[in-house]
Amino acid sequence: RRSTVAVALVVGGGLGNLASLLTSPGGVPDFLVVPFATGAWIINGADVALAVGLVLFGRTILTIGRAIHAHGPARRIAALPASTR
Repeated sequence: RRSTVAVALVVGGGLGNLASLLTSPGGVPDFLVVPFATGAWIINGADVALAVGLVLFGRTILTIGRAIHAHGPARRIAALPASTR
């Protein structure tokens, strides 16, 4: 379920940035500012969606890696009839 959300966030963020690039003469508008003592992060909603999606992808990859480490790689089961594969 999380991998589906990750794909949706990454694709949606990418399409949002692409749409902004194609329709806005100034490029992608940045409207979120996170100030720090030494500067600020200036981001937009599509950037946030991309970042969250990539973090979820990382978590999915770690989960798959742990499962492979614990149970070994998947093996093809030749004993099943073709109709049940």
